[in-house]
This record gives sequence, structure tokens and C-alpha cells, in this order.
Amino acid sequence: MTGLAWVITVARAAAGATATALAGMLFWAVVPLATGWHADVILSGSMTPHIAPGDLVVVAPGTVGIRPGQVIEFTDPANPRRQLVHRVVARNADGTLTTRGDANRGPDSTPVPLADVHGLARLRVPWLGLPAYWLREHVRPSPTTLVVLLSWLLAVLPYRLREPVARRATGRHRAVPG
Repeated sequence: MTGLAWVITVARAAAGATATALAGMLFWAVVPLATGWHADVILSGSMTPHIAPGDLVVVAPGTVGIRPGQVIEFTDPANPRRQLVHRVVARNADGTLTTRGDANRGPDSTPVPLADVHGLARLRVPWLGLPAYWLREHVRPSPTTLVVLLSWLLAVLPYRLREPVARRATGRHRAVPG
């Protein structure tokens, strides 16, 4: 096997493994949608190290049984056009929830009414939301990410080292030498 053929073989194997991993992540991001769940891309680092920017969080609707320690999605009390994904740290006597991002030192300043809770985070799909995160936050992907994506693209695209061999006609419709 020549050096170039070896590189192509390795690149194709890496591309196949990457495609399989992406297909698996996509499966876990899309299948729950059929049950009424929804997915959101995490845009901030307030839940690191457990949930990172660019991760996709799949949320099951409902507020029944929410207890401290669980991660919920809710309408931001400071900005009703925005949703937050934070951990519940306490259930208050008035029925509201006290939340906190894992990366934050203290709890959020405003308790969350149950009416503002969209649901319970049930599944985290790492990295799948990175393209949406990059576009929204105007972030450039790292050189390593670009190299991996370019390798995958080059390995997946049809690549020929030589001219294709013409197929020989067979069967009843073969040209008659003449």
C-alpha cells in the first residue's frame, strides 16, 4: 500500500467513525422529539462542567415531581424572551423554585414560578449544537475542529487516483463488431 493510499484509508476510517458517532448523537437528539420533548442548544457556560456551551439538552415537558438536584428549563425572569437551563437547589414554601447554574457561586436572584418551567432536562447530547452556537455567538471553530471537519469531508467525497475502467458491455445489447 502506497503512502497516499494509506492516508486515504486512515482518513476514510476516521470519517466513518466520525459519521457513525454523529449519527448516534443525531439519533438521540431527534427520537425524543417524537414523544413531545424538545431540544435546546446551550449558549452559555453557566452549567459547566456538566453541560457545556454547544451541547444539546433534550427537555421533557412538565413540572410534576421536580426536586432539588434536577436540571430544568425555564423562562428567564429577567428576560421573558430567553430560556435558561439551571439546576434546582430548593423548592420554596410558596411553590417557586430556587435555581443555580453549576458554574455560579450562588443561587439565581429570582425564584422561578412553576408556571415558567418548560420541563425537566432528560438528555444531554454533547457537541451536536456547536454549529448553532458558533453562528449565534460569532465564534470561530478551533483549527483542530476545522482539520477534523476537512478530513472528514475529503474522505467522504468520492476520490479516485486513476481513471475509472470502462465497463465491458455484456448481454443481448452488446455492440456487434462490424
